[in-house]
Amino acid sequence: MRVLRSIASSLVLATLACAGVVVTNDGQRVEGELKKTPDGWRVTLPDGSTKDVASANVKVIELTSSGGGSQMERLQSLRRSVEASEDIPKIIERYRRFIEQAKEKPVIDEALADLNTWQDRQTRGLVKTGKRWMTPAEKKDLAIAIIGRADEARMLIKAAQTRDAQAAVDAILEDDPDNLSALYLQGVLLQKQEKYPEARKSFETVRTAIPDHAPTLHNLAVLSFKQKQWGPACTLLDQALAAAPNVHPLVDAAAELLNALPDDQKKSASAQKLAKRFAEQDQALQKVMLDKQMYRWGAKWVDKSTNDNLIEADRGVKKRLDELQGDFDLTQGRIERNEVEITQNERTLREIEGRSYVRTGDGSYVRVPYPPAYYDIQRDINRLRSERQEMVLRLDSLRDAAKRAQAELPVPKYSGVVSAIGEDGVPIVVPEGVDLSTARPKPPASQPVPQSPAPPPIIRIGPSNDAQ
Repeated sequence: MRVLRSIASSLVLATLACAGVVVTNDGQRVEGELKKTPDGWRVTLPDGSTKDVASANVKVIELTSSGGGSQMERLQSLRRSVEASEDIPKIIERYRRFIEQAKEKPVIDEALADLNTWQDRQTRGLVKTGKRWMTPAEKKDLAIAIIGRADEARMLIKAAQTRDAQAAVDAILEDDPDNLSALYLQGVLLQKQEKYPEARKSFETVRTAIPDHAPTLHNLAVLSFKQKQWGPACTLLDQALAAAPNVHPLVDAAAELLNALPDDQKKSASAQKLAKRFAEQDQALQKVMLDKQMYRWGAKWVDKSTNDNLIEADRGVKKRLDELQGDFDLTQGRIERNEVEITQNERTLREIEGRSYVRTGDGSYVRVPYPPAYYDIQRDINRLRSERQEMVLRLDSLRDAAKRAQAELPVPKYSGVVSAIGEDGVPIVVPEGVDLSTARPKPPASQPVPQSPAPPPIIRIGPSNDAQ
């Protein structure tokens, strides 16, 4: 590869188109067919579009072939540039222009063979999926097959066969890089491995295609929660509740998140909006769960007997917390009064220090000794600071006591964790006219799949009757 930096080289290229890379001052690389313009360079990108780069922004020009290079090199460059394009008419036009300009018969023959291939694809109405060109019918068959393969990957994740699941997801993305089922499952696998930035990228891609897919919104909220991004976490979970109302894993997650919010976040607009939606949906959900004799306990659900026992235990804990709160408020008040005294004493010291300088007969200033009261005030400040430190430690002790009191409940109300919705939330895109039940394979008898106790609903996208 040659790197051109000189003015003379630019003049040579002014009338030629050549394959290469423009490297900008900020390190970006723009690759394609290069042509000099009065203001800089015009790059024809692999998809046929063009991008202009001003001369002032150009750091280096790297050529892969030049106008003086062989025509076979130019043909190879053309082949590389159309690999990523799906615009067959534009590709055909580029090949025709190349053949008109070519002079070497072997090169023309190869270019004509390529052109025939592209014209055949156009005649047959082929479409590109991944790296393959296929008929719409073949693409539909692939989509049907991928539904089954995505379900197999889902069951492998459920069975904790992570390596096999990853291989299955990778194989789907190889055949169909934009497949939403595989992208969601990829996010699930990455989230389980605590690769949060990569997981977020996968879920964001799904969210762009399906803005109201509740499991995706929920999982993005979980990622924000883990990073203590409270505002985005509340907003995303609120959107999930709006997309799938009264789904109890989502409502329970809202209870956990609202409880975990720091005090300074609980009055934010996003938190208030989530709290309002949670209250509405929790009220509706409690009516449904009451028919099953299940009762809300923090972010959990318990049966009637357990609920009665917990309420009684909670009364004792509440009484203890009230006592601790009284002690906490008293100590906090003493700290505040202590700080006021310290501030006043420090102000008095500054005043004494200011008055300690007197003017002599010759006009100069000398400092006279501080009065005994100055040192008394200093000792008083040190005593107050020591008391303040003791009271701060007492506040910490009271907070710990409150946590221990809450932990004494037989069933804690909150876990402090907002759990992700895993593989069961995968979106399934169903082609027109396809019966989903025929596309979902049953798990092999040799690989039993454990069932989660209360999986969230699989949300599918498409015209199938059971795509709810």
